[in-house]
Amino acid sequence: MRQHSIIAVMLAALFATSVIAQEAPVTPPPATGAAPAAAAAGKIKITLLKNMELEGAPVDLEEIKMNSIFGEASIPLHTIAGIRFAQKPQEQSTIVLLNGDALTGEIALSEVKCIAEWGEAKVNVPHIVSIVFRPNLSWSSVATPGGQRWQLKKVSNPTTYVQPGR
Repeated sequence: MRQHSIIAVMLAALFATSVIAQEAPVTPPPATGAAPAAAAAGKIKITLLKNMELEGAPVDLEEIKMNSIFGEASIPLHTIAGIRFAQKPQEQSTIVLLNGDALTGEIALSEVKCIAEWGEAKVNVPHIVSIVFRPNLSWSSVATPGGQRWQLKKVSNPTTYVQPGR
């Protein structure tokens, strides 16, 4: 019975639609084949290995499936502020929601497709360090008794992007 209560609380947090710092909600992803100009509204920033970055609008991605200690959860993309992917086998990935809640676990996703100014890109997840769904956010790590945890923070200078550490 206790496990059902925990799952109910987790699911309630997953569907919360509060917004970090009172910003407008993330625009749903455009339909496949949408023009790059139309895709700009739902822009994401993908940080790849070797400090490469890709900006564009997600395509064919409406939710992220995550396996956590609570079981499998489907998290709607419009509720996510950022995703920090595990870089080592013993690490967990982190999803930070727009209301500030964070979930850790294993993400069931093989590739991310997005439309950039120059066309469509497909990136295999093992090459992705993180995805940020809001401008002016940066990843920082915090040491906890349970190990390293990732959180999103606002960048103090909006024109500067702070590269996530590895």
